Amino acid sequence: MLGCALVDLRWRWPRKLSSSGVRCSQFQDAAFPPVPSSLGALSRDVGGRVVWSRAGQLRGHGTVRLFGQNGGAAKVKQGALGDCWLVGAFACLADFPGHVEMLFDPMVLSPQGRYVIHLFDSKSGWRRVEIDDFIPCMSVPWIPQKFLVNYKDLPCFSQPVGGEVWPLLLEKAFAKVAGSYGALEGGIPEVAFQALTGQREQLRWQKESDGMWRLLRFEMPRFDNSKLTGAIHHRTRKRLNNENLFLRLAYYEQANFLLAASITPSDPTRLFERRRSDGLLEGHAYSVLEVQEVHGLRLIRLRNPWGKEEWTGRWSRRSNAWGDHPHVAADLALRGGRPADRGPADGSFWMPLEDFVNCFNSINICPSTMPVPKASRYGDATAKVAPICGRCARPVQSCWPLLVHGHGTEPLPLGFRVKWTNSRSSPGDTAVVMPGATSFLIPSSKARSPVRSVLAPFVAMPRAPSNCY
Repeated sequence: MLGCALVDLRWRWPRKLSSSGVRCSQFQDAAFPPVPSSLGALSRDVGGRVVWSRAGQLRGHGTVRLFGQNGGAAKVKQGALGDCWLVGAFACLADFPGHVEMLFDPMVLSPQGRYVIHLFDSKSGWRRVEIDDFIPCMSVPWIPQKFLVNYKDLPCFSQPVGGEVWPLLLEKAFAKVAGSYGALEGGIPEVAFQALTGQREQLRWQKESDGMWRLLRFEMPRFDNSKLTGAIHHRTRKRLNNENLFLRLAYYEQANFLLAASITPSDPTRLFERRRSDGLLEGHAYSVLEVQEVHGLRLIRLRNPWGKEEWTGRWSRRSNAWGDHPHVAADLALRGGRPADRGPADGSFWMPLEDFVNCFNSINICPSTMPVPKASRYGDATAKVAPICGRCARPVQSCWPLLVHGHGTEPLPLGFRVKWTNSRSSPGDTAVVMPGATSFLIPSSKARSPVRSVLAPFVAMPRAPSNCY
């Protein structure tokens, strides 16, 4: 009864005034109300300590907004709910902010606290999921804020990194469809990718005992008493070795596909993640952000949706390899020129291909080109010379693609050249190949630097913010 009492207190919180001074009518979703039953099985553990707070009124997180000014996977962070399969998909999607925005109506904070989320159902197609913005938090609203130091509402599940609340609301929409937050514990990335993109076909590369990778096609989810527990896959005859797997992943990444990787638990009866000595977690979904080849090194960048617990082996954040090979760090500079081995841990990390294939044994692919480019392809607005997006006039970062053909199974033949494209793309243009890697497969007779002149600069597909739609 304590949980219900706390909910009742917050429901009687004074209504928010609009900019005109008129009291806004706050929306409350009767189909998925802010009560312990919406937590499902989790209500036994935290139900009595949960207070439902309005997402637009969360305290202690700076300026609360639906979307930030700059997108990226760093805007997603998992909470205490075991739904890394879902939040990992959010992290993949977060590098395409334009697509995330199109899932929301409205695309800004709603004064009424009412949102319609567009999710795809494999049986009925796209559906509208109406939710309110009540978020389960661990907070104590009856104590005056002036008596608390650094007071903060603490959401139980997805976290509002940088004050952005879209992951919290998107997670709530999935919880409503599933029946409760508790029903989201355990799941498969294929279902999340399908619901977020509308792409029915989902693929998975599974590592087999002989070290080869086999392609599996997702057929249908598996349920146990209405709870999603796994999936049924069709085993194809397609198999790849590690070398061709890397080329295939480069093809996927450059084609703007959503990718996720995971490690099958050594103990199949274990319900939760298990930490390994190398910093990785078994039974946990990681988003694959980049696939690159630099100075002959084949590297893959991943991100843990928890925002912590990173890989600690070769080419990890604190690895000596960055200092021993500064030219590699320079070529893998992240947004804003931040080297890959600097800054606080945010869950993202680089791994060499050899370690990646030794650790991970399952890779999920959503084989559909995202309709907008990656936010990480933004260029420097102060640069004197930069290709410009024809849609939004934003500068675009130039980079060097790992060129492949045969659907990512073979490198291009030696002697093939890439020409500089027009510095200004036409409205509505899209790129056929998504740049994201550096390769020494293509020689250059006019080389002025060991890396940057190996390939002529290739314009990335421009990032299209909401004003480009």
